[in-house]
Amino acid sequence: MKSAHLNRRRWLALCGMGGIGVLPIWPLTASAEAFPSKAITLVVPFAAGGPTDIVGRILAQALGDHFKQQVVVDNRAGAAGLIGATAVARAAPDGYTLGLVTVSTHGTLPNLTAKMPYDALRDFTPISNIAASPMSLSVHPQLPARTLREFIDHVRANPGKLAYSNAGAGGIGDLGMTMFLQRIQGQMTSVPYRGSAPALADLASGQVQASFDNFPSSLAMARGGLIRPLAITGSTRSAGLPDLPTFSEAGLPNFDVQAWYGLAAPAGLPAAVRQRLHAAVVAVLADPVVAKRLTDAGATPVGNSPAEFGTQIEAEVARWKQVIQVAGIKPQ
Repeated sequence: MKSAHLNRRRWLALCGMGGIGVLPIWPLTASAEAFPSKAITLVVPFAAGGPTDIVGRILAQALGDHFKQQVVVDNRAGAAGLIGATAVARAAPDGYTLGLVTVSTHGTLPNLTAKMPYDALRDFTPISNIAASPMSLSVHPQLPARTLREFIDHVRANPGKLAYSNAGAGGIGDLGMTMFLQRIQGQMTSVPYRGSAPALADLASGQVQASFDNFPSSLAMARGGLIRPLAITGSTRSAGLPDLPTFSEAGLPNFDVQAWYGLAAPAGLPAAVRQRLHAAVVAVLADPVVAKRLTDAGATPVGNSPAEFGTQIEAEVARWKQVIQVAGIKPQ
């Protein structure tokens, strides 16, 4: 009897120890299944009204409708996206603070900033690349170059005499043009502006001779004849300007620089919550209404897997590191 009593006590003790071991798992599983149970904040690291903000608001509304919970857009603009991305990296990894990350926050900035407040690869949980927008190279209508090949020849014949505008130093327009000039072995002067609008306005007025910018931003001026687009990145032409050739068609293959907009959370996000978020993204991007809203904004829906998006980020960091090193740009 004594032995049986001891065995029973030992069994109860072991059960208690096992309970202690599994108790922390129960709330996590329950919370993952109930996610989201309150409003989600989507940090957009750029000002309202720009292409990143437009994509962010389309996504926020779609996810809010899908989850039946409010998704609030929080514009944390500044330092080319650094401020907003830092806020996401430092947030609690519970899925209630998400960030719209870009080629700037997770491609160029990690190679341009000497004291980065976050690690683009380790401090985030990739969820999915939401959408991508092509870039286009445009020139002033009076420039003696009607094709990409003629423009390349003109740049080579006038080293250092021509200038191009961009939406900001170190941005995708600036570094994309830097990559282009490295490819063609040409020299031009970079003239940065605070945004696409003033950069394209000075191109239209003839203050600069060319610009490499987000295609949706330049589409209206191109249609109006104020600027002359020569080529567009990506593998297919745009329905907005079907006569505009891709860079590959125009004679410069394997030149595919695009602006992209991805969804990420802080590092340490529970796998179950990540899966629910990714499934929601796939579902909303499959909605024809959401897809059309993105397409109308000049962005192509993507919706890749978390693993694929993580690999993409790694490739972007490595790609722009090489471009920046070849250009001799020192991190500041």
